[in-house]
Amino acid sequence: MNRPMNRTPARRSAASILSRYASAGLLALTPAAARQAAPHDLATITASIEREIERTLEETKIPSVSLALVRGGSVVWTGARGYANVGARVPATADTYYSTGSTFKLVTATAIMQLVEKGQLTLETPLNAIVGEELAVAGAGDVTVRHLLSHRSGLDAFAFARRLNAEGPKSTVPLWSRRPSITPEELLANTRRVGSPGTDFRYSNDGYAIAGYLVEVVSRRSFDRYVAKNVLRPLGIDVDRPSVPSPSVVEHMALPYVVAGGEPTPVSQVRYDGFAAGDVYLRASDMARFVAAHLNGGEYEGAWILSRASTEEMRRPQFDGRPYGLGVRSANVAGHEVIHHGGSIPGFHAIYVAEPASGHGVYVMANAGNAGDAVGQLAHYALRLMWGESDAPPSKPTTDAVVPVDTDLLDEYAGVYVASPKSTFVFSRDVERFFVQVNGGDRQELFASSATDFFLRTGSATVAFGRDEPSGPVTHLILHKVRGDQRVDKASGSEV
Repeated sequence: MNRPMNRTPARRSAASILSRYASAGLLALTPAAARQAAPHDLATITASIEREIERTLEETKIPSVSLALVRGGSVVWTGARGYANVGARVPATADTYYSTGSTFKLVTATAIMQLVEKGQLTLETPLNAIVGEELAVAGAGDVTVRHLLSHRSGLDAFAFARRLNAEGPKSTVPLWSRRPSITPEELLANTRRVGSPGTDFRYSNDGYAIAGYLVEVVSRRSFDRYVAKNVLRPLGIDVDRPSVPSPSVVEHMALPYVVAGGEPTPVSQVRYDGFAAGDVYLRASDMARFVAAHLNGGEYEGAWILSRASTEEMRRPQFDGRPYGLGVRSANVAGHEVIHHGGSIPGFHAIYVAEPASGHGVYVMANAGNAGDAVGQLAHYALRLMWGESDAPPSKPTTDAVVPVDTDLLDEYAGVYVASPKSTFVFSRDVERFFVQVNGGDRQELFASSATDFFLRTGSATVAFGRDEPSGPVTHLILHKVRGDQRVDKASGSEV
């Protein structure tokens, strides 16, 4: 396939970069190599990145990728390759819009921190004190804003999602389903306390949907309008309502795909009612500007959206030190402190990785839902180049091992599986995608190698679903690990 390459020239340059995509296992760099290597010039870096994007698209069949580089706190280059629309052969360009997925959580958290700086609330303000008595969540009087932003609220709206969708809980629905939207008031009314705030980490899109509603209550503006005026437009990001693409944005939007059988297959466009958690379409260069502002302590090209103290607090791991701050993850890679976050909805994947100490970062977007491995490796490759390492390409990212599985079968597999009182696995379907959540941690996407066998993009463990009777219900799974196989039974009545 002859894939067009489109790029935006650099504004200004600087030195090196460090990045990491934890779920892609990108830990190949060493401190010694980083210290000894001399940084490449920008032209050398971008030429190598263009070649690597082309190689990635050819080998994985991902339709398109857009990548933006930040050096010394400035967005210096954006390139795109492939097709935003495969069927019509519409090329992706630096002006193509993709879903940000959960990388947008840092934007929502930034809006909250602005209100904190204005003295309109604090991170310790109770949720119920903001939403008022009528919408107060029962038993959640001690849940604070900090708990919501750090995924430690102990709240869950899962039961509400299950009741609304007879075929299983979903966070997204097809764009053309005509289903009425879930309002923030409905979300709060059906949220339940399931744990103690400040203890267990429970990744929660619903928590960020609630956080978006708090922005509306406190600022007395719609979340869309507030974020556009106070967070995005000051950075030169031309947007009026982030969650509602304008006609001119729609004209430049990439379509969603999944790579199956070695070819990109279009999937349904979806929407997520809690858009503050990540249902927003922007360009790689837009999100790179936002990431650059955080690297600069809240400033980009003379415009301040936060104070340095607030950006540092957001990066700081909360509560028990788990590497998640307020809307952003952190990690130490080869002696360098980085921030990062991935995001995906059906048909799209995005990631940013950045090093505050140097002001260098990478933002990558792709229009394939199973592109996490590929975008992670591209971010890692850009890191190596910005560090001055060899431009030898990384190992091949793959998507061709994935096979489609009927959604009815996925619904049979969905549910809670209990290995021990302290070890549980929750499986759920979201449109055509399948996820697992282990012990209340991050939700991770699973990929099928057969109708019964599934794997993660990282790690060596796989699972196979089974039935005690050939024509009976799904009763268990077999967890295949390096140390051996383990049967894990499905909890009675856990079908979702």
